[in-house]
Amino acid sequence: MRIGLPATVENAPASSHRQTNSISNTPASNVTATHIVSASENFITLFDAVKMNILSKDILHPILVDIIQSVNKVTDRDFDNKGKIVQWLITLNQMRAAEELTAEQARDLQFDLNAAYDGFKAALE
Repeated sequence: MRIGLPATVENAPASSHRQTNSISNTPASNVTATHIVSASENFITLFDAVKMNILSKDILHPILVDIIQSVNKVTDRDFDNKGKIVQWLITLNQMRAAEELTAEQARDLQFDLNAAYDGFKAALE
């Protein structure tokens, strides 16, 4: 399935190191507060874009890629509703750059994004 990300980014590699942190199976030195903040900022950026009615593929797609890449730096485990943001990436990949999400799609994206963000935050606990 083509979602627009290299497989190594879509599915963060599991670590072979013995010392791991409590957030993921990645080495403790690789996950920092900076990575968590970056992932949160990316979620918030997409939330804001949708709220401001910025719904074109060429704007939303790179932000969604940034979300997936940044959460993969924090955890290599799936979290609740991560699949929904991957599904949105697939949806956006099937659109032309100038196409926009409909109002209904924007509401669904906002709902799914909120659920994924909640899942991400729960994975940090």
